[in-house]
Amino acid sequence: MDEFYPMPMFINLEVKDLPASVAWYQDALGFRLLFSDPPGEPAMAHLRRDRYQDLLLCMSFNTEPRALVVTDWSFTDSYCHETAVDRIRS
Repeated sequence: MDEFYPMPMFINLEVKDLPASVAWYQDALGFRLLFSDPPGEPAMAHLRRDRYQDLLLCMSFNTEPRALVVTDWSFTDSYCHETAVDRIRS
């Protein structure tokens, strides 16, 4: 069972295709889906890979170009398996 605890911060990403984005984070990086809402055609999804490695993916309904935001991610050997690294590179 997943543990729920206060998060000091987490990444919130707007995506154009929520199901495809969720699948990529699960298949390529090993995240698991904790929650999505509303049922049927979700507009948001809460993903977790490990403790304090949470993402909130939200559908983007904005059709205008937006500013690019760059985020640095750090994975250590204890958290990132070779298969995940290979999937990210492909």
